[in-house]
Amino acid sequence: MSRVLFPQESRILHDWNGQTISKRALDKLQSGCIVRCVIGNESSNLLTWEALYFEIIKIKDGTFWGKTLDTYRLGEDYIGLPTDSIFTFRKNHIMEIPIMWQPSYIRKQFSKYLV
Repeated sequence: MSRVLFPQESRILHDWNGQTISKRALDKLQSGCIVRCVIGNESSNLLTWEALYFEIIKIKDGTFWGKTLDTYRLGEDYIGLPTDSIFTFRKNHIMEIPIMWQPSYIRKQFSKYLV
């Protein structure tokens, strides 16, 4: 079965508790930060998705490289993107910044953007 993985656009940004965060917080992201994106898998006969957490490992020209984490996974190969895989996405794909999971030196900066 062929797999086509793609990040889905997010209209709202929130923290782990569901509190809205201003999209301006996306400009503060850096390597080491944890974010969550919805990743879809469109195969020849169905569409599945999973909301995955990523540790950002690189940012360049508006593209983020993230390593998939095993936090709250539906199954190792539910959509065909195993844990510890590298996947690219952009700011508009990020749906969650779990503030308390961020490195301590940046946590306070994100708190300023809670709405």
